[in-house]
Parts: sequence; structure tokens; C-alpha cells
Amino acid sequence: ASAAFGFAPTRSLTLLLSVERSHIRDEIERFDDGHGFERGGTETWGSVEFRYAFLARRRVSPYVVAGTGRGISRPSVNEFFPDANERKIQVIYYGAGARVPLGPRFDAFVDGRIIMQVEGKSDYFGVRFPVRGGIAWRF
Repeated sequence: ASAAFGFAPTRSLTLLLSVERSHIRDEIERFDDGHGFERGGTETWGSVEFRYAFLARRRVSPYVVAGTGRGISRPSVNEFFPDANERKIQVIYYGAGARVPLGPRFDAFVDGRIIMQVEGKSDYFGVRFPVRGGIAWRF
């Protein structure tokens, strides 16, 4: 889930301040001779994002996106991972998408991003490839 407030000095360039929340589920695999685990959790961060639309006046307008932010990771707690400490995170992402006008002041958009995440004071480095879609209202 995400929410953003943006400023667009031109139809092509937009600066967004956003808040995002992401949940990653635990992955537990059991084998005859053992098991493997990947810990999930909930991450919440605020970020600054830039979008540049290449064909801003066309019906479908492709764009590129890049951003960075900071937040908190709350790892899942279960029988394999009993500690519940929060961790500070930093995210950097980039990607591409498309915007389609629905009306004079409404747009629909969809984009895919590569999100790289680093947890503070640990060796954890994660990469995800989420797709996001939504509606933008210009006022």
C-alpha cells in the first residue's frame, strides 16, 4: 500500500513525497533431512521520488521513476524467529511505468520497480521487484 503527494512543475516532471507499507510473508521449506527458512515481515518507509514522463501529452505516457527513503522493518515472529526487534532500513529504487489519463484531472498509472533495501547495523541486503498501480488526482 502506498500514498503520495506530488508537485509537478511541468507535465513531464513530478516530485513525490510518499509513504509505503509492504508485507513479505515467511517462506518455510521442509525437507526429509532438514528445512530452510526465509524470514518475512512488515516494512514501512517514507521516500522522495522523481518521475519523468517522456510523452506527457500523448494518450499513454511512459515514464521512468527513481527514489530513496528511510523507514522501519518489523520482522515476523514465529517458532523459528522468536526475536521481535525493529530495524531501521534505507531503500533505493528505480523503474518504469505508464500513465493513462482517465479524465481532465485523473490519471491511472502502473509501474514496476527494483527496490534495494539495506537494514541498519546488519548485513541484510534485500532486492524486490514489486508492481504498483493506482489513480492520481491532479488539483
